[in-house]
Amino acid sequence: RAPKGVQGHGEGAGHAQLDLLMSKKKETDMRKAALDGDVTALSSFVASGVNIEAPHPKDGQTALMFASANGHTDAMEVLLKAGANLEATDKFGFTALMVAATTGEAEAIQFLLDSGALIDAKDRFGNSALKKAREQKNVEAAKVLEDRMRKGGAPTQAAPATAAPAAAAIAQSSKRPAPDDGKDENESSKKGKAVQEDEDEDEEDEEEGEEAPLPPGWRMILDDEGDPYYVHPDGVTTQWERPS
Repeated sequence: RAPKGVQGHGEGAGHAQLDLLMSKKKETDMRKAALDGDVTALSSFVASGVNIEAPHPKDGQTALMFASANGHTDAMEVLLKAGANLEATDKFGFTALMVAATTGEAEAIQFLLDSGALIDAKDRFGNSALKKAREQKNVEAAKVLEDRMRKGGAPTQAAPATAAPAAAAIAQSSKRPAPDDGKDENESSKKGKAVQEDEDEDEEDEEEGEEAPLPPGWRMILDDEGDPYYVHPDGVTTQWERPS
């Protein structure tokens, strides 16, 4: 038995384990507050020194990602003012911006971009926030991202007259880290191959003169995925379909 006033080894280990459990519980509750948009509780956790970057034990998402998923910009602001990392990633390489794009939270996307989030960041499989918004058919979310890209809010390729950016995007996809299983990698390879085939077909059409020129004033721009969209002569209106 330890002398009076002296803590035994077992007792000390027990206290340390209890402290760890309490710390983890606070981190869990903090992420829940972020998910619910509970600014009062979240501010309390931040003030008490809870680690705002503590990742979820399964998927690695942070409190900022939880708040972004439900579009709670007030909670996001609390976290960012406390120093939350905008570009922190979960185990899939998702950033808070990608999470908001996936769930279709357009206001959260705008807030994150205004706060300096990188619009052209890619996850482990080479997918950007814009691609995620399109895949989920989140129209408003995609529009916010597209508008910001057209205003020069991202280090994307300039509007070229050739298909070079698409080729560059394909080349970049070959450098992506391998996922846990081969499914996503194979899908990425298939998508890259499909883009390359489309590109080759477009070049053949141009050589044969089968594709009519764009109407006066219209411009074609390739986004960060190498997909073309068309800008109206007014410089504001855009569309995916090629104008005739």
